[in-house]
Amino acid sequence: MKVLQFAVIVAFFALITIDLNAQCETWVGSPNEDAASSAHTVYRDFYKAQDYVKAFPEWKKAFDLAPAADGKRDFHYSDGVDIYMDMYKNEADATKKAEYKKTILEMYDAWAGCMDSGSIQLPNINIDEYIGYIRGREAFNMFYTLNVPYSKNIATLDEAIEKAGNTAEYIIFEPYANIVVYEFTNENMTKEKARDIYTKLNAIADHNIENNEQLSEAYSASKERMNAKFREIENSIFDCEYFKARWVPEYKKKMSDGEEVAKIIKELLKRGCDQSDPMIMEMQTRYSAYADSTNTARQDEFNRNNPGALASKLYKDGDYTGAIKKWEEAMGTHPENAAEYNYWIANTKLWKLKTTSGVLAHARKATSGKFAGKAYILMGDTYARMSRGCGDSWQQRLAILAALDKYSYAKSVDGSVAEDANRKIANYNASRPERQEGFMRKVKEGQKVKSKCTGETVKVRFSD
Repeated sequence: MKVLQFAVIVAFFALITIDLNAQCETWVGSPNEDAASSAHTVYRDFYKAQDYVKAFPEWKKAFDLAPAADGKRDFHYSDGVDIYMDMYKNEADATKKAEYKKTILEMYDAWAGCMDSGSIQLPNINIDEYIGYIRGREAFNMFYTLNVPYSKNIATLDEAIEKAGNTAEYIIFEPYANIVVYEFTNENMTKEKARDIYTKLNAIADHNIENNEQLSEAYSASKERMNAKFREIENSIFDCEYFKARWVPEYKKKMSDGEEVAKIIKELLKRGCDQSDPMIMEMQTRYSAYADSTNTARQDEFNRNNPGALASKLYKDGDYTGAIKKWEEAMGTHPENAAEYNYWIANTKLWKLKTTSGVLAHARKATSGKFAGKAYILMGDTYARMSRGCGDSWQQRLAILAALDKYSYAKSVDGSVAEDANRKIANYNASRPERQEGFMRKVKEGQKVKSKCTGETVKVRFSD
């Protein structure tokens, strides 16, 4: 019965409007100084005992009379947040909960505003950093308790980081990581924004791990949990250069340890780095030298486990047939890189072995990977080369149209190949069918015709 009476009292007082828009008055020199000071003392005793039900009426009286207390403490705001948070957690009525949440968020704003105005003077603090602390605590409660929309939570977290800088609390790391992963995964956040947040949070963590002796372990643990969440999107928001920036310093420290170099190579390849990247090739060369000088068996084992790496070496050494065999082998051990390996096989066949045999089959399989644009360029080059043996002039020129179609499509899927594609299009435009040839075959401009030589159906465009 007693608990119920207290609950009724809280519900009654909690729904009385609190003027959070009032100025940051103190009780100093006020006619109500004694009343405000007395209410402050009474509610603080209850508050310290975590008896928020009894604390509330006296807290409200103290807050209404002097939101900034004596101007030397911000308890009326911080304690008010705690009291309302307790009421919010223990309230079942949705309408009341909504009112409590609104009051909590408004109180945070008033608290930050009162600090910013200088009405409360706390000793030995940086005002901006302290406001960052307030916003960090608000963001924490927004995420874990108040169920605030992520857009508002992000704005509050950003302000906390901007204001607090390296003093931002570790408690914001995991909430922000969870929000970023959700928002990015659902296409509500750009990878640039996600990357910026990741970088800022890790910089704050690293600073405190290095310089904050008292809380170093807490920052370290929170960083680990935060980055475990970020790993869900890490490969999507960062490119090879980012991972090189992370791993190359490790490589330089451990370059004499071949086993560590091998791990770093594997990590970078897994993160999307190309085997032809100069740094990857340097690492592979160093690993090869290490393996040769220490244990040939280890080299053999590495080559068996990394046929793609060996293929790159064979290609560099001019053993193109051997390289192709290893790329084919690598598709079985590393199917996630199959599109890349297919591209290199097609490229090597056409340009190094000077054959069109099998090129198109491998190039088509390469169009699902990061070399899609280059693969379509390669298909166009293959058709252009095949055109020379396509029989009469008409069939030769239809093959050129097929090549031009592939060049156009290449730049539509990958802007980085646009310059190469446009150059090739300019080179072959004059080799399109002549209008007179079409007239003789009763073929009109825009008509679709099958190129017997390439197997492609092309839309006829005349050169004149």
